[in-house]
Amino acid sequence: MEPMRSVVIKNTSLRYQEVGSGPPLLFLDAEDSYGLREPFIEALSHNFRVIAPLHPGFDGQSEPAWLKTIGDLAFFYLEVLDALQLGPVPVVGASLGGWLAAEIALRNPTAFSSISLLAPLGLRVPGVPFGDIFLWTPPETVRNTFRDETIQAKVLSREHTPQEVKAALQSRYTTTRLTWNPRFYSPELMRWTERLRAPMQLIWGEEDMIAPIAVARAWTEALPAARLLSLPGCGHLPHVEHPHAVADKIASFISEAK
Repeated sequence: MEPMRSVVIKNTSLRYQEVGSGPPLLFLDAEDSYGLREPFIEALSHNFRVIAPLHPGFDGQSEPAWLKTIGDLAFFYLEVLDALQLGPVPVVGASLGGWLAAEIALRNPTAFSSISLLAPLGLRVPGVPFGDIFLWTPPETVRNTFRDETIQAKVLSREHTPQEVKAALQSRYTTTRLTWNPRFYSPELMRWTERLRAPMQLIWGEEDMIAPIAVARAWTEALPAARLLSLPGCGHLPHVEHPHAVADKIASFISEAK
């Protein structure tokens, strides 16, 4: 992987990877991909110049004083898009990053040329609860995140340095701040989904225990033109469990959306 770059926005240093040499693509990662996002970024980089930030407050990044809500993070990334001169760009967002991509598009419908969301948070279906990651133990969270037992075993057997433990706790704290109330969704987003005007693709694991695939109904009912692709035997992070297949589906969708 290429070394990290950085840009300073609102007195906050945003670290990001930039991989590949094609047209730009913004990847907004999940709240926790367990350090396993690189194969997906590498697969995307075969067709795109991938810009993949480490969100403020996550992955060992300090939490800035201005970060109180998912809306704050959305406004921050609008400034990032301007600073990096990305213009209308395809975006891929996973879980919290998918919710974030939608919140950015809510505030500027022309920010993205297409939107690919991987099991996004942000909308809800009454009677379909999200998995409560705040009540599960860390091993339970891993097993409820991935269906692939090989990935489960890899994550559960990993030894962590004190710095990695501290970074994980920081990420969890920031996740809690952004998603606790309301839990994992935004009433504002639910009221203004018509502002999400770019072509949209949803990719969802059929065995997702954090954002059950039934939640996809909230997206497809609000955005009937959105395409839904379900992956059998897949959990909450399709880009980790099926990096190459998901990258191929995204590349095809972006090509069709031009």
